[in-house]
Amino acid sequence: MNSHRPLTLAVILLAVQLLGPSLFAATWSSAAWTGDATSNIISGNTVWAYHFGTAETAAVNGVSVPGIATSGAIPSTTQFSLSASPVFSTDTNNLTAAGGSGSAVMAGGYVLPSGTSNIITLRGLTEGQDYVASFYGMGIDAEGVRDVTFSVLGVSQTVNENAFGENNGIRVDYAFTATTATRFISLLDEETGKDWALVALALRTKIQPTIGAISDQSIYENATTDQIPLTLNGENPNAFSYTITSDNPTLVPADAYSLGGDGSGGGQFLLVTPAANQNGTAVITVQVNDGSATASTSFTLTVNPVNSPPDFSLIGGPPITSAGDVWTAPGQSYNYFTGFTSSPNADKLLALGPDDVNGGSLLYTSTDFGASWSTKEISGSPRPSLSRLASSADGVKLAATSSGESIYISADAGTTWTKRASPLYWSGIASSADGTKLAAAVAITQDSLGNSKPAQIYTSSNSGLTWTARGPKRFWQCIASSADGTILVAGDTDSETTNDQPYDGHLYVSTNSGLTWTARGPDIGWKSVAVSADGTKLVAGAESGSIFTSTDSGLTWTERDPQGSWTSVTISSDGKTMAGSSLGGSIVFSNDSGETWNEPSAPPDVDSIYQGYVISSADGKRMAISGSKIYTSIAPPGPFSINANSNSGPYTAGGITSNFSPGPVDESAQALTSFIVSNDNEDLFSVQPSIANDGTLSFTPSTSFGSAIVSVIAQDDGGTANGGVDTSEPKTFTINVLPNTNANLSSLALSSGELSPAFTPETKAYSATVDSSVTALTVTPAVAQVSATVQVKINSGSFGSADTPLPLSLGLNKVTVLVTAQDGVVSNTYTLLIHRQLSLPTSTDITASSVTLSADVSSDTDLVITERGFVYARTSTNAAPLVGGPGVFRVSAVGTTGAFTLPVTSLLSSTSYSYRSYSTNGGYSPVMTFTTLAALPRIQVSESSGTAIENNTTFAFGDAAIGATKTRTLIIRNTGIAPLTGLTASLVGANAAEFTVGNIQISPRILLCSQAQV
Repeated sequence: MNSHRPLTLAVILLAVQLLGPSLFAATWSSAAWTGDATSNIISGNTVWAYHFGTAETAAVNGVSVPGIATSGAIPSTTQFSLSASPVFSTDTNNLTAAGGSGSAVMAGGYVLPSGTSNIITLRGLTEGQDYVASFYGMGIDAEGVRDVTFSVLGVSQTVNENAFGENNGIRVDYAFTATTATRFISLLDEETGKDWALVALALRTKIQPTIGAISDQSIYENATTDQIPLTLNGENPNAFSYTITSDNPTLVPADAYSLGGDGSGGGQFLLVTPAANQNGTAVITVQVNDGSATASTSFTLTVNPVNSPPDFSLIGGPPITSAGDVWTAPGQSYNYFTGFTSSPNADKLLALGPDDVNGGSLLYTSTDFGASWSTKEISGSPRPSLSRLASSADGVKLAATSSGESIYISADAGTTWTKRASPLYWSGIASSADGTKLAAAVAITQDSLGNSKPAQIYTSSNSGLTWTARGPKRFWQCIASSADGTILVAGDTDSETTNDQPYDGHLYVSTNSGLTWTARGPDIGWKSVAVSADGTKLVAGAESGSIFTSTDSGLTWTERDPQGSWTSVTISSDGKTMAGSSLGGSIVFSNDSGETWNEPSAPPDVDSIYQGYVISSADGKRMAISGSKIYTSIAPPGPFSINANSNSGPYTAGGITSNFSPGPVDESAQALTSFIVSNDNEDLFSVQPSIANDGTLSFTPSTSFGSAIVSVIAQDDGGTANGGVDTSEPKTFTINVLPNTNANLSSLALSSGELSPAFTPETKAYSATVDSSVTALTVTPAVAQVSATVQVKINSGSFGSADTPLPLSLGLNKVTVLVTAQDGVVSNTYTLLIHRQLSLPTSTDITASSVTLSADVSSDTDLVITERGFVYARTSTNAAPLVGGPGVFRVSAVGTTGAFTLPVTSLLSSTSYSYRSYSTNGGYSPVMTFTTLAALPRIQVSESSGTAIENNTTFAFGDAAIGATKTRTLIIRNTGIAPLTGLTASLVGANAAEFTVGNIQISPRILLCSQAQV
């Protein structure tokens, strides 16, 4: 949408309301008389006219003009009389024949002698009528001055008859209002020997001013009308004054009008710029005034409503949003760079620099924004020294030149070069984005004597293959091109041919790729110029003075504050970001189309860029400046930033936006539709950032981390009809997705055994026991955050992947699980003590006080077994005996590995024991148990004495091996010798060696063993 900006054209003549006098004030003026068309003799207005030639009549512009005899005094007529010398009879005064310009029919002439006051009397005038009297002369000797002073009623005008050159015609006009029927005009030629030749005279009534009808106009809000042609007629339309009024000054105020033309002082067209953000209709009246009469016309201007863009605020406010504030030198130092250009995003930089080894120039190329550079030779014999460089957007088509060199072009990014165009004093070169259209400026040419002369601009439409001279001859210093090569802007310095003249430069603009050029801008010396992609926004640097900007392709210019000698300027593709570098190494930049300018907070070293060339990326987010070192600048990420950890779940924050405005007052009823949110790093989010209408920001970080510049645009419901804009300018902020700091496990599992205690993320130490048959263990940890990493090692080994089986040694094994958070700093260590047991031991030959224990110790690792044996304890005292434990006894065996057996004695009868085997460096076996036998009476076969027994008494008859068969005869008698009957005895016990006598009713009894059978 166009912004409100009154236009000021090359010629402005806009007067406040002017009421002309009742009588036409008498005025004198002079103009070139180049033929009948400029004779000021008009059919229907001419009262009378005379030519002092031989013919009695002649036709001039359809008016019959009488003649006067060419000898003797001019007679007095009813129209006029003249006191003058006779005409030179031998001088035809035929201006055409004399080689000059003028009317051929006005051939003869009378001479007004010098030093003589001659009186012309005009008769037959009508009082109150406006007249114009014209006096015609001829330049006689251009090198001299032939002045005559015309005087009437105290109003005089001195005119040099030679003003328009020897043999060229001059016309002097006297405009007046007749107050009497006669008027006397005095002509005084005061310089001796410089007679003034009067060739002819005429009198006519004044042409009254008129202005043609203007058709009704219709434009959109916040726009300017197209040029409205003014059809003017009158005595001198270029001298008209204007009064322009509106019946709706709120819509069309007094300063809304601009008049423009061809530079001759008049207004041939009208521009109207209504008040900003206003719409409706207004009747505009245009009145012209020639000093004595007026004419007017009216038309209706309709301003159609157009939606203006909305606006809003982000928290934190807008700081500097473009590059230019902080500069760094990413690369190494080089010889001084001269020509300098870049790709649209500035990741690729191109520069020209001297080759100190082989002479000439090298092309330096960087594909990492100046961090590193490679070089290419520019071929030629001798090798050219170049200082001006232009490039297509992709960097493939290049053109380079320098003062006194030819133009060199490359179609392969500088690998090969071809010499084109003749050697001239080239001062600048520019290229369209596709590299097809080129324009080059020449500073000077020299004549055969070596004198400096102005030069032209050369253009090419075939990538530099052929060149054509264009434009006026000036001392060109700089040139720039729009992206399509249509709009060109060039600046020159002193237009004089000598060096002692003050600078009188101009900016010239071409809107047709250089075919024609128009002078624009202040008359000062220009050193640098840059053009936005569409050619509407310009920035130019004075050789000594200010930076100037234009928003209308150079039609008008605004002077800005920075002062310097601006060796280079640059502009972003949209014209919002600008920068300039001044001789001496200073830099200024703007991110609001030149309205305000800033100096860097961290500038480059001035000695390194003393006369550098500054360039900008298309979006203004990157800049670079050349010198003995390349400095670069990157735009800050945004006005504020928000931090969130990666993979941390949904994030919300309120109050991100505020101060929504749908536009000017006339759009206050419009409402916010939505915020359009985008970012430049979508991989950072599993749910992309969005902003609700209440200003609440929402997003969900992904597992990645980094920074994203978030762009926010407000959209209202005003629509886009008539070219309206319903979206705001984008505003940005930064979301920093930080590496996650969670280094916990969510679970921990073993391929064998159970953890003790049960897993919790907060518990870092565990133990587990596995059977001796388990020779390897797989630990399966699960991280709480998928962005964390986990490694596992056993004992003193190295960390490795968690899915790798860990070899277990006999005994204790230390497993370490290391969890590292995504940030690489925070970590947690989980420790597991894994006990791999020995094989199961056995117990045999159990008696009431002894047992035989057996085990086998083997080693599948490089551990050294220095001791082996058993540990045991009463189960009631220590059910899991360990060496040194309470109530624990230990017996050791000789040797290291292999099977071994140890007797254990001095045990308590009828007691349960817990035991296990052990080996140093090999650990323990699982716990086993045995129970000693009871201490019972034993009756031997030879025993003859009796034993008193009671009911349910158990007797032992010695041990019997399992599986063996033994026979015992048990005789139970009373005290006497008679055997008892009706008694039962049963053989019980694990070793089949116990007998039970049951259901004995008498007591005591004597047990006699009479015999034994085996």
